[in-house]
Amino acid sequence: MKILKTVIYGLLLLWILLVLTGWGVLLSETKVSKGDRYPAAVAKDYGEVNNDDGAALVCKYFDGRSLLSKVFWYSPNGILGKSSCPVWNKRDS
Repeated sequence: MKILKTVIYGLLLLWILLVLTGWGVLLSETKVSKGDRYPAAVAKDYGEVNNDDGAALVCKYFDGRSLLSKVFWYSPNGILGKSSCPVWNKRDS
């Protein structure tokens, strides 16, 4: 029972920190190659994700209030884009 209380209090503290700081924690990562179908509603602020010249990463974050999507250029070596989504991401104001 003590372990359960500790886990619940830890999650509550994490949620409060996310709400107050504006940071989001990564929930999922999807690589979208050129020509792949990806629902535009998920990345509504970015238009058609699959129409770019290269691949893209669609990262979903939870910031304590809502689910956010962020799109990055994909690069396997991480030089001209991101090879994976950052675990933490600041919410755009």
